[in-house]
Amino acid sequence: MKVKGIITDKNNNVISNAIIEIKDEKFQTVYQTMSDNSGYYEITCENKIYPFLIGVKDYAIENLEYWCHNLDLTRNQTLDFQFDKLEIYGTNVFQVKGGYPSLMIYFRPMSLEKYKLGLEDITPDIKNIIVKIDNNDTKILMINQTKEYCGVDNKDIQSHKDSKDDNSIIMNSYLIQVELVNNNNNINKWKSLTIQIEDYNNNFAWAKVFNKNII
Repeated sequence: MKVKGIITDKNNNVISNAIIEIKDEKFQTVYQTMSDNSGYYEITCENKIYPFLIGVKDYAIENLEYWCHNLDLTRNQTLDFQFDKLEIYGTNVFQVKGGYPSLMIYFRPMSLEKYKLGLEDITPDIKNIIVKIDNNDTKILMINQTKEYCGVDNKDIQSHKDSKDDNSIIMNSYLIQVELVNNNNNINKWKSLTIQIEDYNNNFAWAKVFNKNII
């Protein structure tokens, strides 16, 4: 099966020589390619579901990564995407059983500008959050900021030290609740979800999650 698409920046200019990688559960790269001068990429893969696809150019220098989760390559896919100076990392989507017909989305936002300034807290100041389910706008019901303990410091851009404990990595993250509509309250009827964030400097990030319950 194949996944293919066009990579552009936030101004819809094509990006050449971007790196696109498909990774397994251990975050090991199993397939890799680069976009051409028209921003086009194509990867031929074994027919299966892949936990992650990432795309970036000049990582931690000019941009952070785009993430796609649960990539369904039991059929051919067209996956166009963009990346910029923010990143939506660690995205998880789940439903509270017996609760309001909605989805909970957990993610860790990161800012390249704050990282370059050497700040311990690299969480962007988010101005906008947009969520689409199957390409349709959905209502955001709740936005919660939270923290996650992630072990010991490893100098990775995805972590920073908590001032109270020099050995601890504390991640600032978000848990948001979005409404499910036009699916008879059945979680298994949505196919894909995209989330985009934007900060007050007009930097943005984009991520996509396929619903593995229907694959």
